[in-house]
Amino acid sequence: MKMPKLLVGSAMVSILSLGCSTIHFQNGQDAATPETNSEWHHTVAFSLVEASDPVDLHDRCNGKPWHDVMVERSFLNGLAGSIDSLIVGVDLWEPWTVEYSCRD
Repeated sequence: MKMPKLLVGSAMVSILSLGCSTIHFQNGQDAATPETNSEWHHTVAFSLVEASDPVDLHDRCNGKPWHDVMVERSFLNGLAGSIDSLIVGVDLWEPWTVEYSCRD
């Protein structure tokens, strides 16, 4: 009985981790360690439509240049985004984490 539970658990972890991805953009040379901000960005309808506004770095950085941006679909995003697939069987909503920092 223990073996099937282990196999199911391993399969679930493997499936949930398959959708993780990261895109990192850096603007110029490394500077002093800036404060990093994080927020979720939401897409719907098989990720074809943005449900939240794009992250406006000019606005978020108060007109200063941005230092780096990381767009990531993390394990937590994948776990949260799989809820709709489990309930209705269709991928309706996908959250992404956007981390950014601004130059001084």
